Amino acid sequence: LKKEGKSPKVGELLGLVCAQWSFLTVQKEGCTDVKRTSVKQPHGTQILGILCLLGLGSPALTNRLIQIGTGEGKSISLGITSVLLALFGFSVDVVCYSRYLSERDYDAFQDLFRSVGVIDRIHYYDINEVTSKAMQGGTNMPNARAAFLAFLMGKSLTGRESKRTDSVLLLDEVDVFFDDHFYGSAYRPSVKLEDSFALIQRVWKEKASITDIGKKEKKIQHVMTFEESKNILRMYPNLALSPSDDANSFSFIESEIQDMLDAVSCFPGDEIKIENEEIRAFKFNQDTKRIGYIDQVSGVEDFDVSFGYYTAFTYMLMIDKGGMTTEDLKELVPAEKSPSLLSSMRSVVPSVFGGGRAKSTQNILGLEPRCGTLSYSELLGEYQYKFGMSGTLNCLSSTQNRILKEFGFSRRTEIPSTFKKQTLCREETQVLEEKQTQFFDAICAAATYKCALGKAVLVILENETRVEAFQKYIKDSGKELPDKQIPLELTGKTDLKDRELFVYKSTESRKITLITRPYGRGTDFVCHGTRLKEKFGGVHLIIAFHPHDESENRQLEGRTCRQDDPGSSQKIIWMEDLKHLGSDKSDFKPALDQNWDQFLAETRDEYLRLKYEKMQIKKAEYVEKHRLTMEACDKMQEIGGVDFPEWLDLARMFGKATALTLSDQPAT
Repeated sequence: LKKEGKSPKVGELLGLVCAQWSFLTVQKEGCTDVKRTSVKQPHGTQILGILCLLGLGSPALTNRLIQIGTGEGKSISLGITSVLLALFGFSVDVVCYSRYLSERDYDAFQDLFRSVGVIDRIHYYDINEVTSKAMQGGTNMPNARAAFLAFLMGKSLTGRESKRTDSVLLLDEVDVFFDDHFYGSAYRPSVKLEDSFALIQRVWKEKASITDIGKKEKKIQHVMTFEESKNILRMYPNLALSPSDDANSFSFIESEIQDMLDAVSCFPGDEIKIENEEIRAFKFNQDTKRIGYIDQVSGVEDFDVSFGYYTAFTYMLMIDKGGMTTEDLKELVPAEKSPSLLSSMRSVVPSVFGGGRAKSTQNILGLEPRCGTLSYSELLGEYQYKFGMSGTLNCLSSTQNRILKEFGFSRRTEIPSTFKKQTLCREETQVLEEKQTQFFDAICAAATYKCALGKAVLVILENETRVEAFQKYIKDSGKELPDKQIPLELTGKTDLKDRELFVYKSTESRKITLITRPYGRGTDFVCHGTRLKEKFGGVHLIIAFHPHDESENRQLEGRTCRQDDPGSSQKIIWMEDLKHLGSDKSDFKPALDQNWDQFLAETRDEYLRLKYEKMQIKKAEYVEKHRLTMEACDKMQEIGGVDFPEWLDLARMFGKATALTLSDQPAT
């Protein structure tokens, strides 16, 4: 760990940082007994993990992964490691699985960061936020939006070269790399053109007459005659250039008008006609005057995302209906948020849906041409070093291990547990073919039985929508749960101030708590007191869906049987939720010598193998377009004048970088 010729005594520094953490913890918890045996301090497993992560005994830092068992304190190890790296002079990005975990862990360690003077060097993110940081450009990556905007205006971008900082990525779990919304996906940034909202308003006002024109080309040329279109071209002259070598291709502005017309065609009269249910079922917040959509993963309403021109015209519809005014739109200019990694449709969205999801409202109220393609998988190359801690390295598939090598993780260490780990009691998996009501009834019966034994019960449901459906079933069917309780909920809608309280209360004896998938990772459901552990056997899990892979399965089961605690689990799965594995086929059932767990594991492995093959193809396509985008940004640094051939070359470069790949083309 040599830095500028200095060789710090890492062991002594680690001891001082740990002592400071213990001291601050005593103050925060108001502890009066400060004897060494009574004060919280890092466990031996955590200390060993930190030293291994930093390559104890190695001549230099290198990318490395460490396995520490689930529930054995990865967050503490990562927090202290981040302090050490910041003291060595690095900028440190710590990436957690969910925003809840990133906020929780940062809150737990910010006093330590502040006390040792490194709070400005350490940042906690979820994967969406850290990709947003890179996508927006900055010290380590060219800003594609700034480069494209300068190109459209016909101006140079000199004097804006990026300067690389010494940065480190610290990962809490590596599963996010295997998701097709990261590894096999890309973001297509767009720029909002100032003073272009007037054209949106004009097209909306004249949508009926535009529709009557007939052919697409004539419609586009008609809109091009608007004074609003001409004003835009005066400000952004290079919009008139074509991004393609084809002489018959549209110019940049004509392509945007085409997308705009495709979107407005979904609004005949005062209604919405579009096949996509998520877009059609938009949400409108009367208080904030914001339009949002239901997140298909978490089931939570999200008012910080947009579907491009479609969302812009939805605002126009709300104005016509009296839900808001044009003046209200002027207030909708929040700071830009991260690109979301939610569905393939949102990551690369063709035609009507603009440049993809996850742009602030300020980016939906005008023309927003797309300016390249940035591959999520290429972002990690911007870090000088990458380290990660995981509880599931030894259960990854060969394909997943290969992906980690592609990201530069060639060294790993598995640390054995130093806790008196108890064996998780697993019950036989149930797969139910009946209606959803029977599925919910089986969950209620299992939860009631375990409550009667004195256990705390966590029911892990796939998303917010399923939690709401389950609660509605309990109410409508008149189900009476033990002690006439209404189950607690831990979902994306749970207020920040209530989360830790609900997590704490969820492990009380005879308590039932419903949690969504994200809370099945990293959340510390700790048994408080010995009675629940010794007499009732700890926390019982009911996992109500089939985990994505063995890594997620281990994470979910890790919510119980933590450290020295006992625990048990079971799976109750609805057959309808297994359609992606082929449950609608007549032969979807275990062989005579198999149980459901074995059969589903084999079926899932084959499904994932085929999925990763497709992801690999898409990744290669996006990496090439990522390269073209970076080349165009670099070219903009070199442009010194307004020589037309150079602008034409840049138009082709941005065009090739933005064009949809074969994988992106909508199905016919």
